[in-house]
Amino acid sequence: MNNSETIIQHIKSGTPKNGWAVFKFKSTSTLVAIAWQLVAIALFSGAAYMFILMPVSTVRTLENYYLGYTCVLFDLLFFVGFIYALKRLLTAKSNFLVITDSEVLVSLCGKVREYPLKNISRLTLVQLRNSGVSARYRIEFIDTRTNRITDIAEKRYFGDESIIFNTLMSSLS
Repeated sequence: MNNSETIIQHIKSGTPKNGWAVFKFKSTSTLVAIAWQLVAIALFSGAAYMFILMPVSTVRTLENYYLGYTCVLFDLLFFVGFIYALKRLLTAKSNFLVITDSEVLVSLCGKVREYPLKNISRLTLVQLRNSGVSARYRIEFIDTRTNRITDIAEKRYFGDESIIFNTLMSSLS
């Protein structure tokens, strides 16, 4: 077994090694996303019904059909988002972020990404605009293997970004 498979086995068995920082998946944001997507699906379905299948006494125009099929398109887009959020929720027990002494491992929806600490450069904590009452952040770094900017604290799936950032900073130093 390679290093990431060993880490995954330890986390799933509930026996992380000393010095590992394990951040479990927080399902609250996913539940909120599912609720909003269901509301949007219901609203756009109702609007599509109103525009496409209006009563016969109402004059049907081409604009009504265009608006109705646009609502159907939005319905499909929200449904895809709903399916993805449901997948995240159903795989919640295997979703986690682990910071070890040699790498960062992110497991989300069955997809495992690993970032060796030696390949992390320019680690920054970026505050998002319009974050409302509680400040929201994004943890970015450059993966020197690919020279791409990477975000590991996705939508607060693993808790408070500043705690993850501080733990990662202490692991790098």
